[in-house]
Amino acid sequence: MDILSQYILTTLAELVVINDKNDFSVATELLLLASTMREDDYEKLKSILDDFVNDYGLFSSFSINSKNAEIVISDIFPKPPKGSYDVELIRHKLIRRTLLYKLYLTYLKEGGTHASYSLVNLKDSLNSNKDEIFRHVQYLIDEYYLEYPYADGGMCTAHLTNYGVKLCESRTELFSEFSGLNLSVIDKEATQEGSENTNTTTDGSEGNMNNHTYDLRSIWELIEAEYGINKRQFGKKINFVDEKFRREIIFRDVAQAFYLAKNGLNKPAVILSGGIVEELLRLYLKSHNIKPDKESFEKYVEACVDNKLLTSAISKLSDSVRHFRNLVHLQREKSKKDSLSKSSALGAVSTIFTLINDFEPYNQ
Repeated sequence: MDILSQYILTTLAELVVINDKNDFSVATELLLLASTMREDDYEKLKSILDDFVNDYGLFSSFSINSKNAEIVISDIFPKPPKGSYDVELIRHKLIRRTLLYKLYLTYLKEGGTHASYSLVNLKDSLNSNKDEIFRHVQYLIDEYYLEYPYADGGMCTAHLTNYGVKLCESRTELFSEFSGLNLSVIDKEATQEGSENTNTTTDGSEGNMNNHTYDLRSIWELIEAEYGINKRQFGKKINFVDEKFRREIIFRDVAQAFYLAKNGLNKPAVILSGGIVEELLRLYLKSHNIKPDKESFEKYVEACVDNKLLTSAISKLSDSVRHFRNLVHLQREKSKKDSLSKSSALGAVSTIFTLINDFEPYNQ
């Protein structure tokens, strides 16, 4: 089964879970967009659904036209067992994927310009309403996939960010971020031997980060209260970091460093803060095509000084985080006076925000 067929199958499995029955109707527009297909790929979709019947035996029957698809799944369809998934999470991710991909198609249609589309127009296909669409658009804005610049009477006219474009350019990355299911089917003979030949997993977490006892979103709300910057604004400041996974790591580590400092875990907070600052400096220099003499924290700072970058932040960097990170070496912590206080840990975290406020806008 090719990769596109895999993702159509994943979308269908999501719809089976959401509808909680083996026979259901779905808007053809939704099935195309949620499967990351263009609206004019109707014939290709129909052909793949035919293969699901004839080559894989996954449907008992189906019919499709330009408006709706009627599907009845068979006993060997890879349906995850009840209790192994979060229905609402799966539905939310499917809606977000659909909204994002629709905007991406608009972006391509307009020739790679700053595309916009009134996303509330999809509410009927998504079996949703204007308020729910708005909430999902706001989520995508908070995660810096979209920008929402208009007061448009609630039509949710949104722009796709460069970060959102890069995610949509990879079908695999898009499904990894915005699907709660992962399925694979080998062939008809294998599936008919039993469900052990069908791989079905579920993902009950938001995004790709590991689950923790603390809530990253709540921590970012505390960060905003403390430093006056939310996650979306932070994302804009580091728009020179365009690799999705690396951005996720930075967002996660900033939240964790703040959490550690607030809870008195001073040394790990300082070490993590220093690592974040070092990586941001490295990537910032790279975005300016500046190669330091050596890949090290000190050389990154020197390269900024030599090239007159980050002038207001560099003095604080030189005097604080570099010194704090030296304490990663246990032999340098010889007495209590060498131990870090909570205020020192919070100061190290604040250095991250001092730094990003000095980043110049980067045009990708």
